[in-house]
Amino acid sequence: MSLSKRHHYLPEVYLKGFTGEDGKLSVYDIQKKALRKGRYSPKQVYYEWNRNTLEINHLRTDFLEGLYKNIDQTVTPVLKKIQGSLLSADLNPYDYLNLIFFQGVTYWRIPSTDDEIVNHVRTASKNDLFIKFFDTITNEEVPDEIYHRLISEKAFIESYRIPKAIFDYLRSNKEFLLDTWKITYSKGPPSLHLIGDNPILTLVDSVNNIYETESIFPISSSKSLWHLYSGFPKLIPPEATVTIDQLIFLQSERYVCGPNPEYLKAVADLCQKPYNDNMINYLKHEIFNKL
Repeated sequence: MSLSKRHHYLPEVYLKGFTGEDGKLSVYDIQKKALRKGRYSPKQVYYEWNRNTLEINHLRTDFLEGLYKNIDQTVTPVLKKIQGSLLSADLNPYDYLNLIFFQGVTYWRIPSTDDEIVNHVRTASKNDLFIKFFDTITNEEVPDEIYHRLISEKAFIESYRIPKAIFDYLRSNKEFLLDTWKITYSKGPPSLHLIGDNPILTLVDSVNNIYETESIFPISSSKSLWHLYSGFPKLIPPEATVTIDQLIFLQSERYVCGPNPEYLKAVADLCQKPYNDNMINYLKHEIFNKL
């Protein structure tokens, strides 16, 4: 059986929530500082060739891509509910839990956390990783030398992205979990929203557990999943939407997409002026603390 090659780090079903009426997106190339010509389908953006193809015992496998597809299929019904609603979607607690877990998987799936997952696996203790390796013949735990060799393997590190999201979720404070997560809606037109290759905004820059920091996760045009420890805004005013899109643009590394090319270009132009970390942190506090 042939292996898959086009591996999305932002799944197509998710990206469909940000397309225009033609089902396509405009794309801004950050490195070239230019709006690409034409329009692109979700299949054509936010992927890398063979990103999830691994070599194990000299055999190439795409089993990791299969695991991501299973997660995508699980969250698909929830995303479609949200994408099909003008305002409030009829979500049950299980839907919210699916979205919350999907955010964690997305965080560890994107290229922006490539270095982060390598550093985590190579420096974390066995207890932090929730793993033990046993000899299949003696049934005894392998020596530390073999353990350290295994956690240095690319196949293990890449495969650990999903368990990392699972363990973060299990470790998070779930006593009031659903009380601190909510979908918010923007007053602005659905076409005036962006999605970047690093779409999750966090109040703090250094994140060990994505579920334990305040965050904003765009899940469809005009709709975002917010995690806050204080009150939630009822509706997001247009000026706040522009600030959120600025932040999404500023923390993206390769591409930013949106249904409206004029709006995408306008936000790109707005972000061309020099921004330092203090300004970015100021914008974050404006959003998280003042809405």
